[in-house]
Amino acid sequence: MKKNFGFLFLFFLLLLRGSLLGQTVQADANQSSSSSTFYVILNLGYNFDNISEKFVGVTRYAHQSVYTSTAFHSFGAGFLYGGGIGLRLNNTYSVEINADYLSGNSIETMNGYPDIEIGYYENNSYKSSALFLSPAIVVNLQGFPAGIAPYVKIGALFGFPTIKNEYRYFDNYNEKWNMQRENKEKGGVALGYRVNVGLRYALTSTFSLIGELSFNAITWEPRNYSQGSKNLEYAQTITTGDFDHILQKSHSFNAIGLRGGVLINL
Repeated sequence: MKKNFGFLFLFFLLLLRGSLLGQTVQADANQSSSSSTFYVILNLGYNFDNISEKFVGVTRYAHQSVYTSTAFHSFGAGFLYGGGIGLRLNNTYSVEINADYLSGNSIETMNGYPDIEIGYYENNSYKSSALFLSPAIVVNLQGFPAGIAPYVKIGALFGFPTIKNEYRYFDNYNEKWNMQRENKEKGGVALGYRVNVGLRYALTSTFSLIGELSFNAITWEPRNYSQGSKNLEYAQTITTGDFDHILQKSHSFNAIGLRGGVLINL
């Protein structure tokens, strides 16, 4: 993590140097959009699955014939809906506070025991959601054609996630899935950083279209775990017969995403 922040700091210094060298060249459209101090952003996007975690169906019975599915997934993958408000300091620098809601993709793992007389199958499904807050500094690159403004956005990332896990089993005799329990992980704050590379295209002095490529690096250690109606506590180690604790988990919400939206100068 320290190496990543070091790289980002060096990259940010290079951006500052390049921006200062290019400040003498100002496009007319960029000047008109900079006349407004505050602006609002509305956007939506999608984070792609970058395979951060491995999920294996849990084998709990010993039978001669057992198959277990394996899945790879990042809880940060899914659709994003959000926006933000910004303060334009000058033609080169802005500061923003952005908020996003993540509706995560679902993931499933399955165990099968076909050698049982009536057959037996287990299914675990996981789905994440999260609210993200990101204060950021924006470096607007200068010297491009009128109406086109590339930029880089670097900021901290704070997340407030929830993960739901549904465990079901399939009864071949009755030919139906039966819900056994629903587990939920929540609590605690996920910490990380976000880097966006974007392009703004001015339609008028008030409205601009924006498109961004986003890199999120963030991990989360939940604080609360509920298993049906029972609440368990996280622990670094557990002993045999301890049914009141569960091993502490750490989940990745790392993702690479695309987003588009509109910027409105106030």
